[in-house]
Amino acid sequence: QKSASLHPRMFTSRSLPDDEPLFVFSVPDSAGGTHNVIACNPQTPVRPLRGRGTRGYIGVDMDTRRLVWMKDTWRISAEGVESESQIYEYLNACGVKDHLPDFAYGGDVMQSSADGESAQQTRTLDIIQAYPELYWAQVPDGWREKYDGKIQVEVHIHHRLVLKKIGAD
Repeated sequence: QKSASLHPRMFTSRSLPDDEPLFVFSVPDSAGGTHNVIACNPQTPVRPLRGRGTRGYIGVDMDTRRLVWMKDTWRISAEGVESESQIYEYLNACGVKDHLPDFAYGGDVMQSSADGESAQQTRTLDIIQAYPELYWAQVPDGWREKYDGKIQVEVHIHHRLVLKKIGAD
């Protein structure tokens, strides 16, 4: 049910149609908790499937009832590469405040399965390894030789973070 006191349309400078859908996003934090953010369609353009699929939303944090900026993206899964949320937390713990957005919380989006809970990950590499002929049919001529037949696809992890302010001061 839509509540006028929390409706993101009230906080945006642009006019949004009444029939534009609202979404409830679950955003994890580093303490193991989750927060709900209500938002309309993304403020950033939707890109094709290639890339990290980053989208930005103006939303309302249901805990604080305040307007926030939420980033929804797919980060590279590689050993030793920290998430954007972990970097913000580290910099905040070190007292770095200048030139940084006001970070609220964030983390990897989790999913449940019969094996337990794990971070949502792309399955593109699994599919390509099972059907390599589909991959090679899509890449430009010469790439197979250039990369010695090695498939060049990274696994990505679904990540969300929330900033307390929208834009810069």
